[in-house]
Amino acid sequence: MQKTTPNALPWLALSALVIVLDQLSKAWVLASLPEYTAIPVIDGFWNWYRTYNTGAAFSFLSDAGGWQQYFFIALAREPDRIRVLKMVRDYLKPDQRAFVGVIDPLDPRVETAQEVRDRVLEAAKFIPIDQLGTTDDCGFAPFSDDTSTSRDTAFEKIRARVAGTALAAEVLG
Repeated sequence: MQKTTPNALPWLALSALVIVLDQLSKAWVLASLPEYTAIPVIDGFWNWYRTYNTGAAFSFLSDAGGWQQYFFIALAREPDRIRVLKMVRDYLKPDQRAFVGVIDPLDPRVETAQEVRDRVLEAAKFIPIDQLGTTDDCGFAPFSDDTSTSRDTAFEKIRARVAGTALAAEVLG
């Protein structure tokens, strides 16, 4: 029986085609669509609109003020928290605050105040204390019919976050 070797060349070619089409469509948009003007494609239903995203996703919070001074990091569920904290340290600007997730809303187990404290102290090794805040990963608001976290559990987790943050504050001064 002859052994076949997987060939990645078709996938590489497909990836290259997608990149080329992406760049061609961007060039077409820049050459053809006026800025900040709605161009009807299907009247009353679908418009093309050329604008620029200078927010968090494309300019890592840019230099704009307002909400962009605050950066919320879903860290409690992150498998490599140190790597993420190092990136935050490297890119956080002096006028910004980083709120790190110390509670995992998807885990039914309630974190202890000591676990929260340890996560805050870990983050404080990378983020200046005056720029550090705590939060939970993505909040406790249910999505659609998600009832995975009961109201009582959510409040227990919030109490653990408050108590753990206070314990960390005692250590940090």
